[in-house]
Amino acid sequence: MLTFVRATEADRDRVRQFLAQFTDDYLAETYAPHLNQRRGGLYMALDGEELVGTCIISLPKSQEAYLSGMRIAPNRQGNGLGEEFGRFQLLEARRLGATLVRVLVHADNEASAHVLEEKLGFRVVDHWAVGEISPIPAPVERPPDAGPAWAIDRERLESFTKGCAGELWGVTEWQPESLDIADVLRRIEDGGAAVMPQTGELAALALTRIQSKETLYIQYFRVLGQTVGSLLDYLWNEARAWGASRCRFGLSQAAADALRSAVPNCEIIWRGLVMERNLAMSPVEA
Repeated sequence: MLTFVRATEADRDRVRQFLAQFTDDYLAETYAPHLNQRRGGLYMALDGEELVGTCIISLPKSQEAYLSGMRIAPNRQGNGLGEEFGRFQLLEARRLGATLVRVLVHADNEASAHVLEEKLGFRVVDHWAVGEISPIPAPVERPPDAGPAWAIDRERLESFTKGCAGELWGVTEWQPESLDIADVLRRIEDGGAAVMPQTGELAALALTRIQSKETLYIQYFRVLGQTVGSLLDYLWNEARAWGASRCRFGLSQAAADALRSAVPNCEIIWRGLVMERNLAMSPVEA
């Protein structure tokens, strides 16, 4: 049986050396911030003194946990360790106060989806797409029907958000989180919320942020029954004003497909399943 230990800065080199054995693995470049998470973080799986795997638990909201970063040493794969890792993550997420747990699985990874569903009690709740638009299109001259959201739009935004109950947005490309009005209001404060039209009942909402200067990241995108042209033109103008030359997104499949249908050079680079386990309804057993 494995022992799971939360990694700290003192384990940075050990984790780095372990991850180096996985070819072209993004985690080798992105694991470090997880060593300093306030809750959760990167956990090392130890067999005695031997490091045989890693996994990550993030808590974007107090009662929501997101699982990622499972890596098992090549010489230990195929021995049912994936289930042991997953069960530990569920128990640890519950200990940290989470009642809802999510994980992303590649659409073609049937083995992992099977373990999560049949062994660990997850279910598919949405489909997810990560994509890129490069370069950002030149805006087209249209009537200025879209623009930034302001605090005075709160009533309209609350009404719109009620119709989005249960929808997910991308905190990062790879971390779907439940959308609520507090998230929308925070994006307003950061200058990352766009609406259409600018007066009257809302028909569209986009939540964005500038990521590493040259990239506009679309975190949420929803349009009801109208052309998306005016909203996109506003986003492209904002991106250019910030010096961004490309756009990336992590969105539900429906939102990503709507974006793709409106932008010719929109490329979907990853598709997967959002799987979820409600710990409040069916607690995991130790």
